Amino acid sequence: EKILVGPAADGTWLFSRARQLDDNDRVWVEKIERSGNAFTITMHEAIWQGNYFKTFTWYEVTAVNLGKLPAGDYTVTWLVKPLVFKQLEKPREAQNNYQTNWPVDDRPGNGKAVEIKRAFSVK
Repeated sequence: EKILVGPAADGTWLFSRARQLDDNDRVWVEKIERSGNAFTITMHEAIWQGNYFKTFTWYEVTAVNLGKLPAGDYTVTWLVKPLVFKQLEKPREAQNNYQTNWPVDDRPGNGKAVEIKRAFSVK
């Protein structure tokens, strides 16, 4: 995973690119926390454990807008928590309805959470 920081007129953006995923895998941000100049973003990466009939791979790019931040130095910790699942809420629409078709039986995966830390400045 990688994190990029991009300033814009409408706030400071963080972009994260996940590792290579398969078509039924899902990624979502659970929460964003701020303590002073430190941000913690918790994201889940749910890996499909069911049967594949046809597959393609992709990379999730997640964008988070932190809003307009005052000038200063900041840190971000991006936690990626592994999950596994076998059942989607709409199994017949696995590929056609990616944005609204989520796991219904996700549970913790075997791996440890990945923690990515970065520092950035707002001018």
